[in-house]
Amino acid sequence: MKSSFKPTLLLVVVLTLLFIGCASQEEGPVLLQVTGAVAEETGFTEQDLRDLGTLDVDFLLS
Repeated sequence: MKSSFKPTLLLVVVLTLLFIGCASQEEGPVLLQVTGAVAEETGFTEQDLRDLGTLDVDFLLS
């Protein structure tokens, strides 16, 4: 069975970024700017990035 870890993780990251981009941003300097081949350019403040939290993932390479 072929692993679908990378595409799944990419989808989660993209959806998270889109969700954060649609939310109202707090005042503060933009630390991360997403531009290029995206539907809508967006920026993230330090608080936006902290609000994302963390995700622990265990996987095996075969």
